[in-house]
Amino acid sequence: MLKVPKLDDLSYEELMRRARSRIPLHNADWTDFNDHDPGITTLQTFAWLVDTLNYYTDVTGEAHRLKYLKLLGLVPERAAARCLVAISGEGGKIELAKGAKLAAGDTVFETLESCAEPFNRVKAVFLESGGRFADLTPLAGVDGGYAALFAPGEEPEQAVYIGFERELSGEARFYAEAPMHAARNPFEDYFTLSKLAWEFFDGKRWRPASLMEDGTCGFLKSGFISLHLECKTRPAEKHPVLPNAHYLRARLVQGGYDASPKIGSIHATCVKAEQTETHAQALEILFDGSSAITVDYYVRENDLICVAVEDGEGYSLWYEHVLDDDSLCDVTIGERPWQRVIRFDRKRFGCFPDAGKKILVTIADRDAYDFLQLGNTTGFARDRMEIDIAGLYELRLVLAGEKAGRPFWRIWDECESLLAKGCEARAFELNRSTGEIVFGDGICGVQPKAGYKVAAITAKTSLLGGGNIRAGRLNRLLDNAGTDITVRNIEDAAGGAYPKTSEELEREIEGKIYKISRAVNTQDYIDVVKATPGLMIDDANVISGAEYARFYGGTVLPHTVMLAVKPFSGHEPRPVLSEAYRRRIRENLEAYRLLTMDVLVLPAKYVRVEVDGRITLTENVGAARRRVEEKLRELIDFAHTRKFGGSAVYGMVFSHLEMLDCVLKVNQFSFSHIGEGARKNEQGDIVVFPDALTWLGGINIEFA
Repeated sequence: MLKVPKLDDLSYEELMRRARSRIPLHNADWTDFNDHDPGITTLQTFAWLVDTLNYYTDVTGEAHRLKYLKLLGLVPERAAARCLVAISGEGGKIELAKGAKLAAGDTVFETLESCAEPFNRVKAVFLESGGRFADLTPLAGVDGGYAALFAPGEEPEQAVYIGFERELSGEARFYAEAPMHAARNPFEDYFTLSKLAWEFFDGKRWRPASLMEDGTCGFLKSGFISLHLECKTRPAEKHPVLPNAHYLRARLVQGGYDASPKIGSIHATCVKAEQTETHAQALEILFDGSSAITVDYYVRENDLICVAVEDGEGYSLWYEHVLDDDSLCDVTIGERPWQRVIRFDRKRFGCFPDAGKKILVTIADRDAYDFLQLGNTTGFARDRMEIDIAGLYELRLVLAGEKAGRPFWRIWDECESLLAKGCEARAFELNRSTGEIVFGDGICGVQPKAGYKVAAITAKTSLLGGGNIRAGRLNRLLDNAGTDITVRNIEDAAGGAYPKTSEELEREIEGKIYKISRAVNTQDYIDVVKATPGLMIDDANVISGAEYARFYGGTVLPHTVMLAVKPFSGHEPRPVLSEAYRRRIRENLEAYRLLTMDVLVLPAKYVRVEVDGRITLTENVGAARRRVEEKLRELIDFAHTRKFGGSAVYGMVFSHLEMLDCVLKVNQFSFSHIGEGARKNEQGDIVVFPDALTWLGGINIEFA
């Protein structure tokens, strides 16, 4: 008999003992504690119920807890690590197929896209500012370095020039490394703080280029930039400053940067890669009616190829591994050793696929082929079999029978739970820890008939979280087939994740429950504003319509929230909220505000406070004077107080100065202020409004 864990030690007897002992505390008139008493019978009933519920709680295992957590939207996700790989070579054309294997030590990655383009590299990077050129080539991307581009604030005519070694034409696409500012909130969507006009040099003049994609959002972060050029670029041979190269130019048409963007390495050729190792791969290709199809996937010399053509609810097998008398098509090597070409010929084979049908191409590692043959179905409900491949990440099966005298395949896809599938779903469950495969029972998923051969047509393994590696470690191309290229991951391989246990997921419950979905209170609004994607927000304050009217006068705006916002700036001590910032904040708040509330975003006001007075020091030296000035800044300047509406209170500042051990006496002392957002009261205090911040603009103290 299985041992049941004890999550709660309160037994029926203990519950009854505790309940009886507490009766006198709640009802002194209850004196009969025997079993025949109706009250005791009621207690016994509930004690039995609690004891029963405790038992069912005790036998709840990992699978049950995961199902409960799924109801809260917490699912143990599993994912393979991904990264971006830069490809370079010496001359000629770079050709790399989808599925090509790359290595970081013993860890294998595979490309997710193919690449076929002339090799190109960046030769020079220059910045033009006010008619002067600065060479950024020694900084941009050299030893991982970055070069600053457009200066924020008052911006003269500025442009960045990127010179390539070879010509560009048609779609010019490259990846620019641009580090995101440490204070900037992460963001995925597209937005920009400035406006850039892209141009290319055709040998005589600069011509406009159409911007198709800007994943950098104006060099705010790393990403792809894609341009359409009407004609080919030509080298700038006679430019007095720029070296001879094929140039693209980005002119700053409209400023608005909150900090100087930076640029690092620029890569003309990049592909995405995933940390998987494929033992079998199934490709479904829509047939266009042509007599030859080039398979866009990396095929090794010993790989086994099958070709099947869509036929009703499955696929009819036309080619299996080698050309023989039963083949209805042929598979040959393409222009590159890793390419395969499928050739259809009505005269030669007596048939030809109809245009619009799907062509199923399976590619299997010869060494793993035996492991991919899983056996035959028995015809029983919930039929089971095993696959002996450790670390399975992706699996797809075919059940092979016959139709019209030819092998006929039906595809079965993996699902999380058959209970969620209908009776017509060809699906299976996979237990990755044991390798057990379970088919449906005719109610939840199709129940396969007896005698079908089961084989894996897609089988990929992954290290999941173990595939997260540092940038630069992926630096080797496996099975290069004579291809003279080099590879390097230009970013950390990230996103690889092991499935979390129920215990790990339970730690996320509180965060999910308390995650802001609607801004209800003051802190909600502040948190949402400060986390606005893509912006750098230093602080914010929430002001009700009534409070705003009390300070500034005018009509009270009902159901209105005022938000005073101070953006972050590394170069401007009192930054002004730009229109781009206001628009972005407003768009972000739209998803969180209550429908009955309106939101107004206001720029923070800055109130200059000046201090006048006469102070006698114990010793009139520089150190003592500096201590007084530091105390004034600590009490008044927002750089220290970090507080909207932080009034300069005369009595408090006066007493703090007198308490300094270097101060003998404060003889005279007064405040004055400049700028809207504050007023001086009868006590001499500077009363600061809730949308304003104070800064210490002048210290006019006579020290004695």
